[in-house]
Amino acid sequence: MPKLLKLYKPLGLTPLQALDRLRQKWPKYATAKLSYAGRLDPLAEGVMLVVVGEETKNKDKYLKLDKVYEFETLFGFATDTHDLMGKIVAIGKAETKGQPPYDLLVGPRRQEYPKYSSPKIAGKKSFSKLVNIYKAKVLGTYQVTGRELGLIIKSRIGLVDGDFRQKAILARWQKALKGKNAVRFGVSRIRLAVSSGTYIRLIADGLGKKLHCPSLAFSIKRTKVGRYKIEDCLKID
Repeated sequence: MPKLLKLYKPLGLTPLQALDRLRQKWPKYATAKLSYAGRLDPLAEGVMLVVVGEETKNKDKYLKLDKVYEFETLFGFATDTHDLMGKIVAIGKAETKGQPPYDLLVGPRRQEYPKYSSPKIAGKKSFSKLVNIYKAKVLGTYQVTGRELGLIIKSRIGLVDGDFRQKAILARWQKALKGKNAVRFGVSRIRLAVSSGTYIRLIADGLGKKLHCPSLAFSIKRTKVGRYKIEDCLKID
C-alpha cells in the first residue's frame, strides 16, 4: 500500500467526502488510516494529497509544500465566503476596463482567514497568516451573461452535499440576477504559484478591492502541490 496518494478532488465534495469516495472505489483503503494534507473547499477542485497509514505522522511536511492554482475571478458581486457558495454582500459594475493590476498580486502579504474557514483561538476569534505569492500569470479574460451565470451557479451549488446554506444562497443569487439576463459580467483567469496556506478566495476578493469593484472566486483549480502534478492524480468520480 502506498504511503501517499495524489487524488483529484472533484467539484462538490468536501475533503472528507472525497476520502469516503476513495474508500468506496478502492476497497483496499476501506480500513486504512487516511488523512488529507491541505483541504479544498467544495467548489474547488484539483490536487489533494492523501497520506496513508503510518505516513500520517509526517503529514506536516506535505502541508508545508508550495502550491499552484488556476482560478477565475468574477467581477460584479462579492459574497460573505468570497466565492459562489456565499450570500451576496455587495453588487457593483458588471465589467472592468483593461487588465487588472496582476503585478500587485506578487509578494508577501498577511491574510485574515475567511469567515467560513476561520481557525479559532480559544474558540473565540480568527487569526491571520503571512503568505507569499511567487508568480502570477494572466491566462485570459471573458464575459458571462446574467442568464449563463444563473445556470452555472445553480449547477455548481447543486453538486454540493451537506448543509452549506444552499437554499438561502440560491435565493439571493436569483434575486440579484433578476432582469440581468443580457448583462455581461467580466471574468479573469489567473495562474498563481503560492506558499502553503494561501486562500485563493481572498486573492479574488482582494483583486476586486484594488479595482473598486466587488469580486469573488468564480472557480478554483489546484494544479500542483510541491512536485505532485494534476495529471498524476487518481480520479474518484
